[in-house]
Amino acid sequence: MDCKFMLVENKYKFVYTQKIIMLEDNFVNKIKDDIYLFIKELSLYGIVLKDLCKSCPPYDVKNQLLNISFSLVENPNITNLIKKDRSLPIKRLSILTDKSPRFISKWENYLIAYYLIISNPQYNNIKNYLNIQATNIDLIESISNKSKLNSDSNEDNVISTALTLYDESQSNNLCTGILLISHRNRGIILNSYGEFIRIKLLDEPSSQIGLIVSGIKSKSLKLYRYSLSISIFVLIILSLIYLLLQNQISTTIILEANASLNISVNMMHKVTKVTPKDTNGKEISSSLNLTGKSINQSLELILNKGKELNFIEERSTIYIYINGNKLNKNDLSSCESFVKQNRIDARINNSGENHNINPQ
Repeated sequence: MDCKFMLVENKYKFVYTQKIIMLEDNFVNKIKDDIYLFIKELSLYGIVLKDLCKSCPPYDVKNQLLNISFSLVENPNITNLIKKDRSLPIKRLSILTDKSPRFISKWENYLIAYYLIISNPQYNNIKNYLNIQATNIDLIESISNKSKLNSDSNEDNVISTALTLYDESQSNNLCTGILLISHRNRGIILNSYGEFIRIKLLDEPSSQIGLIVSGIKSKSLKLYRYSLSISIFVLIILSLIYLLLQNQISTTIILEANASLNISVNMMHKVTKVTPKDTNGKEISSSLNLTGKSINQSLELILNKGKELNFIEERSTIYIYINGNKLNKNDLSSCESFVKQNRIDARINNSGENHNINPQ
């Protein structure tokens, strides 16, 4: 770690205390131009505001990034490299700060954003909005009203009725900050303690850039994508299971009643295919669409159609042979009702278990 950096690595911090800022009458107009320039300069480094909203550093990390940014301003060699390459010299910065290259790389976007705000006098209005204080007890100062950190600020400090108040509700989902960009009722703000946040605006959708606005914190698109990915994955798995159950034949039913039919049933107890074994069976099956129907409903339709075509008459006998998974009582309830109502005999072999139904 560089000795100079050791002296300043914990000098500054964001403070979460109540804060009132007196704004100039033309604050919004001035900061609006600064914001447009800031966004454009970020783009030169390959950064867009939504990148900064994806992952917000925790409080201790944010303070580390703040102090690193201040140290960069005082290091002309690294500053020149940053301006030349439009990126951070990660390895060199890692040696300077004793932070891992992974840490620097992870928070590179926030580091560059803080560095630009602190180093460029053009962004003093943005910088003065941030609630930063020095931690040295002999040097306690507010960024917004001490000469060292505001040497380039305007001399005319015209007091306005415009106030910015630290909002304790920001610990919840309600956030307040300078509006950097907006579209309809959505926007991105920079709050007074250095966080770029995507919000749903509480004010009119036409909220002006540079205004202090409040809104409900929006979930990160990354979270939506994660949830969507999980949902899609689960849906695919369920679909595959459904297709497997739908196509896997578990039971075969052979029905003989002056017409012969072979009925294939899947593991969901739904008919997948009806194959006629003779002319009468073909005549029954051709007039019925049984695919996807339950066993109980299919047998009811087949028996009624057989009766309608006079293939099944009173006092006749029907035979049902079930191979594979045994059917339950509900699967054969319509068959039992038909038999009793039409006074016919039924001989059922349910996977080796014989069951006879006699007429009333």
